[in-house]
Amino acid sequence: MLYIARGIEDDHYWVVQELDGALVETPWRVEREAGSYRLSHADDSRETVRGLALGEFATPESAVEALRSLLQL
Repeated sequence: MLYIARGIEDDHYWVVQELDGALVETPWRVEREAGSYRLSHADDSRETVRGLALGEFATPESAVEALRSLLQL
């Protein structure tokens, strides 16, 4: 399962995954841009393109929901 974890900046979030009862950081990020949120990937620009193709989101939670669907988690 994927969850949101607050990042260093107030309007940026890390996406973490539950593995064996522990939360582990993933390379996915939810970043605020001009009134909406977008998904990006810290390690792979091709994955960022996949995340950006999902569009803009009103909330960080809705971005993670879309990522769950994309990754089928």
